[in-house]
Amino acid sequence: MRLKHFDLVVVAAIVVSSPMAPGIIDGAISATTAVTRFLIALVVCAAGGEVLQRVVSGYADQARRTQILRQLAEARQLAEGNQAGGAPAGRPMSAEPDDTAPPRGFPPQPTGGPTPPGGARP
Repeated sequence: MRLKHFDLVVVAAIVVSSPMAPGIIDGAISATTAVTRFLIALVVCAAGGEVLQRVVSGYADQARRTQILRQLAEARQLAEGNQAGGAPAGRPMSAEPDDTAPPRGFPPQPTGGPTPPGGARP
């Protein structure tokens, strides 16, 4: 599996290796030692990120699978209700549109009440 957020791995490696910054500034730690330590931190953080990603994606796959199975069960129940001649659960089937909701894309029509500031109604 490919690591999705390598930028977070680099940030974590910088944070992990940041305690050696004063030693680098003072000259107590050489540049080669600092680079080696940073590369080791980068590899360790990449391995940790990979493990974390696998755990999270495993739980996400399981949740996705459960949701799909639930939706399939609901669809089966709905299909069985339609085959039995009954109306599906939830909203009754009707050939006519729902007249209580305004049509999409149109503003609601004024129903009365006080005149808006500025004069007449649209």
